[in-house]
Amino acid sequence: MKLTKRITFEAAHRLEDWTWSKCHNLHGHTWHVEVTYEGAMKADGAIIDFSVVGEMLRKMVFDSLDHQYINDVLGIRNATSEQLAMWIWTRIIGHVPVDLKRVRVQETETCWVDYEGD
Repeated sequence: MKLTKRITFEAAHRLEDWTWSKCHNLHGHTWHVEVTYEGAMKADGAIIDFSVVGEMLRKMVFDSLDHQYINDVLGIRNATSEQLAMWIWTRIIGHVPVDLKRVRVQETETCWVDYEGD
């Protein structure tokens, strides 16, 4: 069984070395992050309570990124969605007792990345 939880936050970033791209300029997005976990359904009928995942995401991701400059938070020059997905994976893996399967970072309605670990 798989479970997915989504959070949304506002943050700015830029791709400092991408001088050929408009993303070289400082800009912001309404970011959507989905995390997917997999596990066996327990006797209570769930693999994990959504609120447990939601609270962990608030503490580990939202509180660090909402209304922030992502480049500074990650400590990198080119804060791509790919880099952000890997950063989120590293921060949240092992923080709830089910297996993390995917982190999705969506920066626009039509653009997102999926990271499934190394």
